Amino acid sequence: MNLSPRIRFILLVSSIFLVAGDAFAIVPQIVGLGGRGTAGIPKDALFSNPAAVAGLRTHRVFYSYAQSKIRELGAGGRIWTTGVYDGKSKIAKGGLAYIRESRRRLIGGASPYLDSQTIRSVIGRPVGKNLIAGITVNYKMKLENEETENYFTSDVGVIYPLSRALPAGLKVENALDREGERPRNVVLGVSYKLTGPLKVVADYGKTVSEFADDKQLWSLATEVIVFKELIIRGALFRDEIDSIRGTALGVSWNGPRTSFEYALRTTRGAPRERDHVLGVNLQF
Repeated sequence: MNLSPRIRFILLVSSIFLVAGDAFAIVPQIVGLGGRGTAGIPKDALFSNPAAVAGLRTHRVFYSYAQSKIRELGAGGRIWTTGVYDGKSKIAKGGLAYIRESRRRLIGGASPYLDSQTIRSVIGRPVGKNLIAGITVNYKMKLENEETENYFTSDVGVIYPLSRALPAGLKVENALDREGERPRNVVLGVSYKLTGPLKVVADYGKTVSEFADDKQLWSLATEVIVFKELIIRGALFRDEIDSIRGTALGVSWNGPRTSFEYALRTTRGAPRERDHVLGVNLQF
C-alpha cells in the first residue's frame, strides 16, 4: 500500500506514543475553560470541536497528564492523553490520539471506577465560504465488572464566524446516542475577543437522547493575555448530566515552538473532586 509522507508521519509518531503511556480526554486549556470550548480551539480540536482542526497551520504533537482526587472518599486516579495533528494537508486536516483512563470519577455524588482506553481520530475541512465542519470518531475499549466492551462513538461539529471577533460553534456529542455513554447532547458555544487582551468564552448544551431525561450543561470562562507568551484563564461550569458544578483555573506559556499548560478543576459540594492537569504542545 502506498501511503503519502504525511500519512506515514502521523502513523509513525502515533505508534511511538501509543506505547508510551495511558490517557484520557483531558487537556489543560479545555479544562481551564470549564470543559468545552465549542467555538473552536484548533490545537485541541480532538476535545473542543472537531471542525476546529481545519484552523491548524502546522504539525503538532501533544501530551497531557492529569491526577484526580476525591478526598472524602479516599478515591482518585491518573489520566493521560497523547496524540498528533496534521495541520498542513490541503484536502482535509486531521489528528489522532490515544486516551487512557484509570480512576474513580465523581458522577452524581457517586464515584464509579472507570477503566478504559480510547483511540480518537478527527478530520475537518471548509464546506463553504465561511463554514467549516468536522467529525470525531472514537474506538473505545472499556473494562467494567471484569468484562471488556469494545465499540465506536462519534461527535460532529461545525464552526461559523458571526464576525471576525465572534466565532460560533455547534457540536453534537455522542451523535449516534450510544447507550452506556454520556447521552447525546447538543452544545452551542461562542468566543468573543473584547478590546485589549480579554476574551470571553461561553457554552450551553442540552441532552437530546432517548436514554436520558432533559438535562443542561453550561460554562462561562475568560482568558487574559498577560503578555505575549503568558495567558491565564478561569471558568465557572455546571453539568447536570454528571450532577457536578464548580470552578476551573488555567495558565499557558507559549513559546515559538513549544507551549506548556496547567489547569486546576474543583467541583463544589461534598464529596469534592479536584483535578490537576499538565500538558505540553510541540509544533513544527
